[in-house]
Amino acid sequence: MFLEIILFTLLSSAWSLQCYECQGLIDNCLISPVTCKPQEPYCILKAYRVIAGGITTDYLMKSCSTGLECGQNTTLYTGYQAIYATSTCCEYDFCNAGAIQITVFSNYLQCYSCTGYKEDSCTSSSAINCIGVENQCVDVSTLVASGSSTTSSIIKGCGNGAFCNDLQAYNTGDSFSVVNVTCCNTAKCNNRQFSASLPTNINGIRCYSCYETGKNECSANNKSQVNCTGGLYRCMEVLDNNNGKQVALMRGCATESFCRGVIPSLTVPQSQQVLCCTGNLCNNWIFNGYQQTGKGHCLQTLNILYLLILLLPSVTVL
Repeated sequence: MFLEIILFTLLSSAWSLQCYECQGLIDNCLISPVTCKPQEPYCILKAYRVIAGGITTDYLMKSCSTGLECGQNTTLYTGYQAIYATSTCCEYDFCNAGAIQITVFSNYLQCYSCTGYKEDSCTSSSAINCIGVENQCVDVSTLVASGSSTTSSIIKGCGNGAFCNDLQAYNTGDSFSVVNVTCCNTAKCNNRQFSASLPTNINGIRCYSCYETGKNECSANNKSQVNCTGGLYRCMEVLDNNNGKQVALMRGCATESFCRGVIPSLTVPQSQQVLCCTGNLCNNWIFNGYQQTGKGHCLQTLNILYLLILLLPSVTVL
């Protein structure tokens, strides 16, 4: 039996898919080869277009994938800023070598548009014409807490089904972020007010927890834990590189959509990887600066979508 396990491990390693990996501006994305994990049977190619203040910026991401992000066409438009994302996957070595195009179309749906920091500061007084594949009017409510400080924001605009009726949230114990999205598909239907909130009902999952601020809060010696609540059934760890070694920036509970990265987040540290797993206390991948394997079922996301932040420069009705 032991010999069979060794042979299976060697054969799995020999047959592992290889993909190209990069993240950055579309004309300056440094590509390198990467060997995929067994639970990543696809190579993925994702492109993002951000249009803000008349300036268009294109981003590119290539990597391995579990398949959760394959074939997505996602848009979000607030009047001030538009984000378009397209992804495609393939199943043979280095098949994500090419390019991917994002096409923007026009349509006739009208939605209310505004941006504000409080529920009553985002009034439904201005409407915009949706573009591209935006077939939904969207309300996005965000609540961010760090220690005793809390910040909330409201965004109304156009979007599509990839964002709709989903909750992106994480909780590290000392800090949390909740992004709640609701959608409707008739003219100017996003006219209600609502606030995001962190679920309070304990779901039985416990995760290691920390939020790095430069004081070694996420060191290997920190074994702090947090009880997960509501739909936060995943344990997550946000990683970055520091002089060739991987370091943890954040650990805690998360929703599955946070792990997939399908909603732009306002508060995730700029990072290289978001790792998620199922099971109690599974989010402790880093040991002596290197990533361990076998820590539960892993969902891996290269964290470029979190760089496409819905910037809120001031409380403005668009």
